[in-house]
Amino acid sequence: MNKAFSKLFFLIFISFSSLASEYIIMDEESESFLEDIIEKISGALNYKQKISVYISNSQVLNACANQRGDILINAGAILRCSDVCELIAIIAHEVGHIAGSHITAFLANRSDFMRAGLVTMLIGATASILARDAAPLAAGVLGGQNMTQKMALTKLRQKESMADTRSAEAIKKLGWPIFKSFVSIYEKLSAGIPIYNVYESTHPYSADRVAKFRKLYEEEKNKEFDEEKIELIKSMQKKFEIIQTKIKALVFNPSYIIDLYRNPKNNSEKYAKAIALYKNRKFEESEKLIDDILADKEEVFNAANLTEIKAMCLIKRNKPEEAAKISYQYLNQKDTHRDLGIIYADAVVVGELDRKQIKQAIRMLNKIRIKYKNELSIIDMLGRLYSINNEEDKSRLCSAEIASQIGDEKTAVLHARKASKSKNKFVRRNALDILTSCDR
Repeated sequence: MNKAFSKLFFLIFISFSSLASEYIIMDEESESFLEDIIEKISGALNYKQKISVYISNSQVLNACANQRGDILINAGAILRCSDVCELIAIIAHEVGHIAGSHITAFLANRSDFMRAGLVTMLIGATASILARDAAPLAAGVLGGQNMTQKMALTKLRQKESMADTRSAEAIKKLGWPIFKSFVSIYEKLSAGIPIYNVYESTHPYSADRVAKFRKLYEEEKNKEFDEEKIELIKSMQKKFEIIQTKIKALVFNPSYIIDLYRNPKNNSEKYAKAIALYKNRKFEESEKLIDDILADKEEVFNAANLTEIKAMCLIKRNKPEEAAKISYQYLNQKDTHRDLGIIYADAVVVGELDRKQIKQAIRMLNKIRIKYKNELSIIDMLGRLYSINNEEDKSRLCSAEIASQIGDEKTAVLHARKASKSKNKFVRRNALDILTSCDR
């Protein structure tokens, strides 16, 4: 899309979307869990490109996808699913859109749709960095402005129906006995929809979707499924219960969570309570709960994810060296932990640790950035590290990159011009690229 068209969509979105004031939940554990499901489904559909996932702090039971191959899942979708299979149903539908190039096809006919007064697409734009916890998200699904334009509505409904078909195709190929959950999730959607609304003007009628998947569920009842597939779903369910409880702790008031899990019955509830205690600045209590879970060595819990909470508590308790030490032990692995990498760097900055650890943190974040190229929290932390390491040209480049990504061209140009005078060829080249991009 050209800049003018992108800005038009953005402005329309800001006017109508309830997601405009929401935030992205940055949590690698939750993202990895969702990405694993996405990868299995996209593989079944022979879709080879990487699909990135983001979690929005919105309580609406919804998810959406964009033409770049990103999926946005609302926290409400995770929290309102009865089991992992309902979440898989939601994800499979969005992967069906991406694998079928439905949004790309929509954009190819955008002039027709604009004339029809209907815009239904995802616009993703990270707005700023607020510490490391979240970034404002301008992303969501926009409803139609002129509901009488049948041409656009019909085409969009067709795409939604095709996504349903592709999601069913993927589940059949995977051999997962979960069509019952497709029925239940669409019944939930149907129960929450008013008599007349935008959703059912662009999607197949919920009753039709329920009937379609109930038929597949009836067929499923008569089949024998591989025991390994059933065990896989069971293991995914265990992880889902942890993620669901964690998301609850991340989005709800910490006092509510602490009261809810006053006497935690299992490690998932301890985990949620530890997060809530951290948010309530009860760092020692939070750390103790994390130590209890680590001591149990329950297989479904990943020590790196638990260490993330403990390290943040240590930083708040003015023990940055200890936080850096326990974080770093997980950072030499092949699949480097993004959030621990940021926490490690934060410990180095807060504790004003020695030059060796500053350089170590820079190397680590650059390694993580290979996978998370445009993650603003990583770029922001790198800028801080470069600054205290007296590499001002690289710090300027980081500032220019952030400003460029959030659409603040004036600030981007200001920093990029200074960075373009660097003696470092890499810095100079990237700064010039940003200047060129801003001139277009």
